Amino acid sequence: MNSMHDSISQIWHLGSASSFKSLQFKLNGVQTYVSSALTDEEDCLDMFEDVMDGKIKRRVRDKTQKLEHVTSVALALVNSLYI
Repeated sequence: MNSMHDSISQIWHLGSASSFKSLQFKLNGVQTYVSSALTDEEDCLDMFEDVMDGKIKRRVRDKTQKLEHVTSVALALVNSLYI
């Protein structure tokens, strides 16, 4: 979640870019943080791989997969903005 918070913080500061190069740098930061959040979500799922199937594992997997989907969409949007 820290990576998502960091990416949102970077997005808020995109408008303060003083040059095209500065905008590219800030957008690269957003891309890095969103990519990191996606990796964190995948790592979370991997930690539950060896856990016996049950209600908690299904709930964690379902919530994490939904978050992973939303994060993937966010990354696609950031990548489409990348200059």
